[in-house]
Amino acid sequence: EPRIREQDFGNFQDPQQMRECKRMRAKFGRFFYRFPNGESGADVYDRVSTWLETLYREMEFGKIDRDTTLLLVTHGLTARLFLMRWYHWNVELFEETRNPSNASILVMERDETQKPSGAYFRLTSESCEMIGVPGNSKFQEEERKRQLLISRSMTNAKLVEWDPVKEIPSSTASGTSGSSNAVDAAAEKA
Repeated sequence: EPRIREQDFGNFQDPQQMRECKRMRAKFGRFFYRFPNGESGADVYDRVSTWLETLYREMEFGKIDRDTTLLLVTHGLTARLFLMRWYHWNVELFEETRNPSNASILVMERDETQKPSGAYFRLTSESCEMIGVPGNSKFQEEERKRQLLISRSMTNAKLVEWDPVKEIPSSTASGTSGSSNAVDAAAEKA
């Protein structure tokens, strides 16, 4: 999957330019610094985000079974940006983490105590230690609670059928004739 490839660091044929770029990256941070003719961590984050949207859809529509084990093979920075996106880490927390050693395995385990959905995946303590995030840190507990709220609300959410002829959700068609905006009509009904 090309969207989870490593960051494009540009063309580093000139050792002096490479040293200068690394100095500037240290000043600005790995997330925001963009290499000449390359990418910033933010660019990679955006790529990873689009891939995650695809993954979520595949999970939602049953292409990926609940009991499926996924294996992502990627580079360290991309792995950290995946975790940043998955757990909604802020830039400061991302900057505090470090790349795992070559050929390391980062593991996210389903938290089976969160039945019936079991939707939360906890980064193992070994994986947290490998990238410099405490396994029992406050952010993981807060994220677990946030994901549980989201998964519960998604479980209870009603699906709205879209009627392209009327350009408003069909479940809101009655009683909303005064609304000229489909989004407003759906919001009023919700």
